[in-house]
Amino acid sequence: MKSYFFTIVIPVREINEYLLHETLPSLTNLNYKDFETIIVPDTVSAYDEELTNTYSWLRIIPAEGPPGIKRDIGASYAKGEILSFVDDDVILPPDWLTNAANIFAKYNPKILCGPGILPPFASTLEHIFDTALSSPVGSGGYTYRFTKQSSRMVEDFPAMNLMIQKSIFDEVGGFQTPVWPGEDSKLLHRLYLLTKERSLYHPDVWIYHHRKATIKGYIAQHIRYGTMRGTFAFENDENSQRLIYYLPAAFVMYLSVLLLVNLFSQPILWLYIPLWLYCIMLNLAYLHLIWIKRPFIAALGAIVVIPLTHILYGVFFIKSYLTMAFQNLKSNISARKVAPSETV
Repeated sequence: MKSYFFTIVIPVREINEYLLHETLPSLTNLNYKDFETIIVPDTVSAYDEELTNTYSWLRIIPAEGPPGIKRDIGASYAKGEILSFVDDDVILPPDWLTNAANIFAKYNPKILCGPGILPPFASTLEHIFDTALSSPVGSGGYTYRFTKQSSRMVEDFPAMNLMIQKSIFDEVGGFQTPVWPGEDSKLLHRLYLLTKERSLYHPDVWIYHHRKATIKGYIAQHIRYGTMRGTFAFENDENSQRLIYYLPAAFVMYLSVLLLVNLFSQPILWLYIPLWLYCIMLNLAYLHLIWIKRPFIAALGAIVVIPLTHILYGVFFIKSYLTMAFQNLKSNISARKVAPSETV
C-alpha cells in the first residue's frame, strides 16, 4: 500500500470536553500513524502545553475567525499531502486513516468523504435528532451523511469528515470564506467549477459524530442551515439548486396558504390533500423506524422533530432568500440613482 501523510485540521472556539476526552484519545488509538493534527482555537488555553506534551503529533495554533478561515490557517501549516477536516465532537475509529489510505491508493480521488455516525453512548436527545436526520422523510436523499451506505460520487458534503488532496486544495485557494455554516459547500462548489472534481463518498471512512445535545442547539443549527441555503440558492450556487432544498420552503408556503384560506373562507377539502399525504409519510416513517428497531422514544421523538425541522428550515430559507432579493433590488436602485446621466 502506498504511504500517505495526513494532516487532520480541527477548528474550535476553545478546547472542549469532546476534544479532551473523545477526539484526541481516539486519535491515539489509530492504527495508521503517519499523521499530524492541528487544532485552531480562538485563543491560548491552560490545556495547550499539557496536550502538546502528551500528544507528539499535535500542534495548537490559536487564531480567531469562522471555521472556514481557521481551516485555511490550519492547512497553511500542514505537512501532509492529504488534508482531513473534522469537527471538534468526533471520535475516529482505529481503521479510519488505514481505510482512507487504501481508498486513495486504489482510486486516487481528489476528495474523499464518509458518514458521521452517532456514538452508541450518546444522549436520548441526540438519538432523537439522529433518528430524524437518518430518516428519508427527515433528510431526503442525504441520509448517507448519517449512516453507512454504498459508495458514490457526491457534489456536496459537510466538513465533519472531509479529506482533500492538498495540491488541489491549494490550487483553488482553500475555503477563503467567512461564511458559516456552508463554507464546505462553497469550497466543493468552487472545486467543481474549477476542476470538475466531485467527492468520493465511501462508507469505510466513517467516523462517530455527535448530534446537538439540546433542543435549543438543534433549533439554532437548523435556523442557520435554512438561512445559509436560502442565501446560496439566491446566489445560484449549483450545490443549492436541487429541488430538495426548496421543498421545506414550499411546504411552509403551502401551510401559510392553508391557514389564510381557513381564516378568511370556508375550508376547501382538496387543499388538505398535501397535508394528509405528509402525515401519512410521517406515520410510515414511524413504522419503518420501529421495524428497523430504532428505540421507541427515538422514533416517537423523531416524528415530532421532522416537521419542526422542515418548518424551521423552510421559514429561514424564505427569509434569507427574500432578504437577499431585497438587498439586491435596493443596490440596483441605488446604482441607477448615482449613475451619470447620458449625454447626447
